[in-house]
Amino acid sequence: MLSRTTARQLVEEIGRSHGYIRQEVLDRMSEADRLEVQQAMLMKDQLIASSVTTLARNLYTSNARFVFELLQNADDNHYTTARANGEGPYVLFHVHPDRVIMDCNEDGFTQENLTAICNVGKSSKTGAQGYIGEKGIGFKSVFMAACKVHIQSGNFSFFFQHRHGDSGMITPVWQDFGDGLGSNFTRITLFLHDDGDADTVAKQRQTMREQFQDIHETILLFMRNIQKINIAFHDDYDDYDDDDETATSTISFSMDRPTCNRATVTKSTSQEGKRDEDVRHYHMTKYVATNLAKNENQICSELEEASRAYFRGEVVLAFPLSAQAVPVIENQWVFAFLPVRQMGFKFLIQADFVTQANMQDVVTTSVRNQRLVDGIADAFITAVQQLCEHDTLQYQWMRYLPKKEDYPWDDFWTSLLDKIGARLRSTPVLRPANGGALRLIKDLRVNAPIELDRNEKPLFSDISPEIYLSLRYRWGTCSY
Repeated sequence: MLSRTTARQLVEEIGRSHGYIRQEVLDRMSEADRLEVQQAMLMKDQLIASSVTTLARNLYTSNARFVFELLQNADDNHYTTARANGEGPYVLFHVHPDRVIMDCNEDGFTQENLTAICNVGKSSKTGAQGYIGEKGIGFKSVFMAACKVHIQSGNFSFFFQHRHGDSGMITPVWQDFGDGLGSNFTRITLFLHDDGDADTVAKQRQTMREQFQDIHETILLFMRNIQKINIAFHDDYDDYDDDDETATSTISFSMDRPTCNRATVTKSTSQEGKRDEDVRHYHMTKYVATNLAKNENQICSELEEASRAYFRGEVVLAFPLSAQAVPVIENQWVFAFLPVRQMGFKFLIQADFVTQANMQDVVTTSVRNQRLVDGIADAFITAVQQLCEHDTLQYQWMRYLPKKEDYPWDDFWTSLLDKIGARLRSTPVLRPANGGALRLIKDLRVNAPIELDRNEKPLFSDISPEIYLSLRYRWGTCSY
């Protein structure tokens, strides 16, 4: 971990390179000189900060959800120290009327992290999906809600202060603190906008609060590191004891992975002394799609361009189950690291889609997305093969199959149904009556009622190779 002296030197060096002048220096000037310098600084921002101006314009017109960007950035971090201490990676939020505090037990800021966060469209995390974010916003999306952002991490302690027309969101300012937070702890404090009329400020803060309330517990399924998210809502402006005991309500999400293909997500809520808990179970399947085109919404580093890191992308499918391993059939969400929308599928889909600017749908004309459809179809077949290894789910997996009459899918998503069907027809996925090896759908048939005795056993012996479908498929076979 860098010493506090070195950390301060790095912050102040970047600040000077961005034209920052310390307040105590300005205070030593005459009023006329100070005004002249401040005017020159403003002109400098307007002349040389075109990239920041573009970023700010995108920021103020964007529908990006800064809460999810913060979570995704946290998931991209390293947690070596926490894991060595037996701790699971976590993110804790304390949401106050005038500020938001985020705590995370990551390894802590490095010089590379500091340099990246003080630039536009750059990241120290090679291959970190979404770190740059929509239109290059990424971490800077916090300025949608905040005018000042203070970061403490290890021996780093600095803030960004941004108003319309300046370059504050990339200019760090050192702020002294006590003994530091330790090598594996980061605290980010967002001081919310307070300019504008009271109604506008109140509306902005309500929108911000709703972002926290809208977090899906299923987001944990697609995170590589984070295992717990806790959100505490405080209604008292003067409450600076960031303790769950002083919160008016809390929401907590936690995830457990008993096996590599199973996950349990628990959502706990507390309000006015009433506590509720909701536990959900999933079968998880991961698949690496290849031959992908670049994501038009993301900026690749030189290293990523050279290595063609975008060529590969992980697809994750999650199939809801009851505690007794029975399929739960409900419409599920499509994710592009953040929740996009429900699309009528009975399983969750996560992929690095190119999304529309409002994050409400995927871009159906994107070459990358069209190739991802192949990856999703392959992932589905992989999931079916995994489910066929389970004693009961091998006879129930077809309940997850999408049917064209179930939802008004457009051509893009209909192509996924067609690709799943084509792959199912060429993959052994059904068990014969004698319990032997899996067979192709076309090679097996259902016994007609007239062919069964009173105990629903076939009247006639099967032939070789088998053609009778197992009677454990009680609700019939799939339509593919």
